Amino acid sequence: IDKALLVISTVPGMEDTLYLLEQVKKINPRAMVFVTANHLHEVFYLYSQGADYVVFPHVMAAKDVVNVLATHKEKNIANLRKTQLKQLKNLRLFGQ
Repeated sequence: IDKALLVISTVPGMEDTLYLLEQVKKINPRAMVFVTANHLHEVFYLYSQGADYVVFPHVMAAKDVVNVLATHKEKNIANLRKTQLKQLKNLRLFGQ
């Protein structure tokens, strides 16, 4: 951690996230820390605690859906679905 340029955490719990954020900033104040929040109030709180960027999956997922609708015609949705299912099956093979 003391030489890291960037630390990315997808830990879902706020208590663990805050602990990680505090420890990284204490050990290496120059490291950028990206964390994950599940609720809007957590996003603002994590920023107030020094997070450099907060991933908010609900907003990111909504943007992805808008992108899919904007870039794929109805006939391509079936192909998109096949690709997604293949990717998800591969994740399952790796224990995700």
